[in-house]
Amino acid sequence: VLSRPPAYFSQASLWVSGKVKLSEGTLYSEELQFFSGTQIELLQSENLQARAANRVTTLKPELKSVPVKLTVRQTPRTTIIVVETSGPEPAYTQAFLEALVDEYFAYRKEIRAASSDDTLSSLTRELEQQEEQLKAAQDQLLADQRDTSPAMLQEQNNSATSYLTKLTLQQADLRIGSQMIESMAAARSDNSEGTDPDPGGALKTSNLASARAADYLSARQRVEMLKRDRDEFARNLRPQHPKIQRLNEEIARAEELLGVFHKESRDQLAASRQSVLQKMQTVDDLIKEWEQKVRESTQRLADIERHRLEVQRAQGICDRLHNMLQGIDPNRNLDQEIITRMHGSSVAAAKPRGLIEKLARAGLVGLTLGLGLLYFMESSDDRFNSMAEFADRFPEEEMLGQVPQVRRDRRTGQVRLVEPHDLRHAFAESMRNLRSSLILMACSGHRPKLLLVTSAVPGEGKSTVAINLALALAFTDARVLLVDGDLRRGALNRQLGLLGETGLAELLTHEPVFQGDKDSAVQLMIRTLSQKALRSNSTLTPDDARLLKETIHQLDEIMAQRVQKTMLQTAVPNLFFIPSGKFADNAGELFLGPSTEAFLRQMRDRFDFVVLDSAPVLAADDTPSLAPRTDGVIFVARSRFTRAKLATKAIEMLRQRQAKVLGLVYNCESIHSRDNCYYKYKEYYGDKRRR
Repeated sequence: VLSRPPAYFSQASLWVSGKVKLSEGTLYSEELQFFSGTQIELLQSENLQARAANRVTTLKPELKSVPVKLTVRQTPRTTIIVVETSGPEPAYTQAFLEALVDEYFAYRKEIRAASSDDTLSSLTRELEQQEEQLKAAQDQLLADQRDTSPAMLQEQNNSATSYLTKLTLQQADLRIGSQMIESMAAARSDNSEGTDPDPGGALKTSNLASARAADYLSARQRVEMLKRDRDEFARNLRPQHPKIQRLNEEIARAEELLGVFHKESRDQLAASRQSVLQKMQTVDDLIKEWEQKVRESTQRLADIERHRLEVQRAQGICDRLHNMLQGIDPNRNLDQEIITRMHGSSVAAAKPRGLIEKLARAGLVGLTLGLGLLYFMESSDDRFNSMAEFADRFPEEEMLGQVPQVRRDRRTGQVRLVEPHDLRHAFAESMRNLRSSLILMACSGHRPKLLLVTSAVPGEGKSTVAINLALALAFTDARVLLVDGDLRRGALNRQLGLLGETGLAELLTHEPVFQGDKDSAVQLMIRTLSQKALRSNSTLTPDDARLLKETIHQLDEIMAQRVQKTMLQTAVPNLFFIPSGKFADNAGELFLGPSTEAFLRQMRDRFDFVVLDSAPVLAADDTPSLAPRTDGVIFVARSRFTRAKLATKAIEMLRQRQAKVLGLVYNCESIHSRDNCYYKYKEYYGDKRRR
């Protein structure tokens, strides 16, 4: 840093000035929203720097080419752009800056010229296309007008429309007449079975019909008079009297005449109906014909109007393009540059930087890198650092307690077991708190007795929690059984200082381990009956069910004998222990066998609490196979050791196996953590409380 040679700096300033605004669209314009940033990037581009270096080499070949650092910035709240170059050679540094500014203005002029040429060529091509479209539209309009004059076509359309209106009115009159004829026909049909029809109906349509109607009325009156005379004579004369017989004959002749009139009326009505229908058909045909003529004339008028509008639109576009071309041509050579040089390149001068400034920059860079590294490490590390973080990760689970971190015994390297009057007050109280949480926890049904303690991976302290929880439960005078259920790496017997030839592995196996043991045959019978029920997909027959019940009872007796031979008494009253026994690779199969159910059934009846230490969930399938058969699972996580992803996967696996998770225990919590409540009130323990 100290031996670094000084750098020479040269500056130039550019100013975004104003220009006289001519007519709209005649000058080259740029996007002003990001103008300054665009110009800065343009000055810093490799293209301009290469052009500047070539310019210096061409104009000043005596100058030696050296690396030059370029810096471009905008003065705050102004439109001034400051360009600065620095390099080891002052002359070349200043010459490079001058060449860069010159090439910058030359490049902008080239861009404007290219844009103007492109615009001119584009407008010319567009004008040619629009003129072709205008000529085509004019030719079409002339062809339409050559066939028929628009005025004559409009007059024909008006005449056709007027005639069509008259036909429509005539059609309406004919429909009314047809409806009247149909009404009279319906009335005559209704009167055919009753009284005589009205003589003024269809017979009134002409003078002849009117005369016939008068004759019809006269004949009808004569019939009525004759009938009235007959009725008067019938009061005094018999029906066979010559006068009555003569009246009957006259009435019959008059009624025959009425029938003739009826027939003539029906024939005339049918003729009128047929005439009206023929007229309606003729009018309908004429209406269809003239409607087609009106549509054709209207369509021709619409086409002529559309072609006229197309000509007007094309003519307007061509006029505007002509005006734009006339505005571009005289302004192509105008000076349209809006950036001017405020200050030329200054003489390159040395500006050495102090050591303090360099060290400060280096320190700032190091601090930034360090903070970035810390943030990366923190974001990638998902281990739990506090009980609050652990509880927030699993809000649906109940927190049973926290166990503080305690020192291990230097000689054995293990945590010393809890005692009734333990001086490790925080550790002892944490076990009492865990015991109370299990005894007094709210749960439906019976209180959990078969407690399985597990964790996600090895090294989280599940065995320490299990053995000390069993001791804390035994301190309440409850009968407690501690079972080392880790059939792969179980070592609770060493912590308790006990030795046993057999253990849980021997209890659950169906091999004849114990003398006189018939467990193999009993288990074989249970397996056979169970598989038979599964294959038939139904319940067993009464005989098989009775046999299965007797066989399970035999297995319970055998299991009771085995437990009696395997169970060990510890130094703590009411605390019994069953070691893991010989390590077994088939622990998953043993936990799924009938012996496990028999063992757990026996222990549930004989003890108040059974605490089973098990293998980690993610280490083997042993615990997920055993957990559903217990009353609940206590899941242990270790502070600053357990990863959230693994703990979540382990709990989800237990849930999938239908295991009941009673709650969580946070192990190895720092005594100085703000979540550790026992450390804050240590004056409540020991001899200090008597002072």
